[in-house]
This record gives sequence, structure tokens and C-alpha cells, in this order.
Amino acid sequence: MSIGIFYQFLLLELMRRRWNVFDGYHEGDIVADIDTPGFSKGLRLFMSVKKSVDTVGGRDIGGVINRLENMAKQEKNLTRPYLCVLCIATPSGSKLASYEEERYMRCRKDKSPYSLNCEFWGPGFIFPYTTGRRHDSI
Repeated sequence: MSIGIFYQFLLLELMRRRWNVFDGYHEGDIVADIDTPGFSKGLRLFMSVKKSVDTVGGRDIGGVINRLENMAKQEKNLTRPYLCVLCIATPSGSKLASYEEERYMRCRKDKSPYSLNCEFWGPGFIFPYTTGRRHDSI
């Protein structure tokens, strides 16, 4: 089993403890229906899990985001708003960044986001978020 697939299954199992989560297809590794405070419909996450930030980058980043978003737009049973997420499982340079720094949008050179519906979640955000634990207790 490759380490990328291991992280995909790890996140899938961690999220199953809190939400309705299932295996995705193609670019989307995980699809999750999560509850959101103050919004009764909740949110559907289309997530692609990557081993490291080096796995996806350069010119391919726009393609990955487009494929993930196209998958979400083609979903026939979508009954709630969606968010596409690229999950990065291992920290850059073996240093875990803070909870606040690990959730962001990737931007082009001109500082415009590739998509307003796609976020990057690093390990300092994704693991506390999926387990429901405080980020400073991990």
C-alpha cells in the first residue's frame, strides 16, 4: 500500500466517526456530508488527499483543482452547497504549522485564487478538524 493511499484511508476512518463519509471516485478520494453551525443543510466536502505539498504543485495545481471542482459540479445527488478540499497529509519540511496557517486558498501568480470553492488543508488543520480535538491538544 502506498503512503498516499494510507493517508486517504486514515482520514476516511477518522471522519466516519463524526460524519456521513464515503469513498469518492476519480480525483476526489473522499466525499463527506458535514454539519455546519447555523446552516441547516450542512456542506458537502469533495476531498483529494495528497501525501505532501510536493505531490501537487506547479502547473498541475490548476488542473487538479479544475478536475475536483468539475467532479463536484457533475454530482447528480447534490442537495447542499459544496467545498472542494485538497488535503495535504504530511507537514512541509517536517515542521507542523499552526491551525490557522494550514487552511488557505491556492492562488495564481497574479494573486487571484484558482477557485473560490477550493481550499488547501494541511496536517495542522485537517487532523484536529477531522478528529474534533482542539488543535493545541495534539
